[in-house]
Amino acid sequence: MGWTQKKSIMSKRLKHARKRLKERHGLWLTEHDLCKMVDDIHEGRSEFLVRFSRNFTLHRVSHGSDWLPVVYSKRHKIILTVYMNKWVTKNKDGTYRMKKRRR
Repeated sequence: MGWTQKKSIMSKRLKHARKRLKERHGLWLTEHDLCKMVDDIHEGRSEFLVRFSRNFTLHRVSHGSDWLPVVYSKRHKIILTVYMNKWVTKNKDGTYRMKKRRR
């Protein structure tokens, strides 16, 4: 895969994450803001919630006074999408899980 194809795929993923932020939280953030959230994940300033697979994890990242549940790709080192807070629940043992939701 050439660099232009890879860059195009990355920008589509960032565009998707920004669209979900607007749709689910009413926030319109720049790519710089998303990169800052990725830095928070790398530096341990986010709360790890759930591991979906080897490459995909769910973190709770702060943005101002809000906490946003974001799906992070370890392979691509970007935020893929943003969930609503009500979709993430805490179990009795202190671990987190995703609520089953109907489409």
